[in-house]
Amino acid sequence: MNRFIAAKMQEGRWQAKTANDFRELMHRFFAFAIRHLGFRSLDPKQRNPVADVERLREPAPLIRFLSLEQIYEQLLLLESRPVVLALVATYIFAGPRREEALWLTPNDVDPDRRLIRVQAKTVEGRYWQPNTRRNRAVPMSERLFRVLINYSAKSPSIWYFPSPAGGRWHPDNFSKALRAVNRAHRLDWGCLDFRHTFGSQLAQKGVSLYKIATLMGNSPTICQPPLRGPDS
Repeated sequence: MNRFIAAKMQEGRWQAKTANDFRELMHRFFAFAIRHLGFRSLDPKQRNPVADVERLREPAPLIRFLSLEQIYEQLLLLESRPVVLALVATYIFAGPRREEALWLTPNDVDPDRRLIRVQAKTVEGRYWQPNTRRNRAVPMSERLFRVLINYSAKSPSIWYFPSPAGGRWHPDNFSKALRAVNRAHRLDWGCLDFRHTFGSQLAQKGVSLYKIATLMGNSPTICQPPLRGPDS
């Protein structure tokens, strides 16, 4: 497996994150096989053979966010696609993670109180909860409120942002659809850039990092200063 990953890296097909994601996937695969299928490694010292696969060092992520002019350009481009437009506006002006927005139902969006609730739920027998396992409510800005008031889904659905087939968007399928539209107009913004835009716009308005972290569903502890020792 180390040789396979090294070959992909040499060919330029994979970056470190892709290699590490593959390693994690295979580690879970073998863990399942050990637990449920009776798999036994040839090396008695290492139950899961992927444990010895080297984890690569990933470079620091590039943080990108849109300016006000770029926000206008992005939303204008999507005017003919109301579901995608409303979704992108929600990412930009409310900052949910990609999957959090795709799991929203009509009960989660409250225009009367101007709130979007990112909360645990069971839909069609499937349970879902936010990454941090904490529910949160994000106020709608005036801009987002206007977009969502004018928004109407193309077909009846239990999902607030239904896919073209009327079901829940698969995250990768939504990103692919958005990427196709943007690339045709030489734009390369994605959901993570929109989420960063939400946080960056709040920071520029002087909102505290603690409040920004809370609204974005991050642990507020990331905003706490490091503990100092007695000799610091």
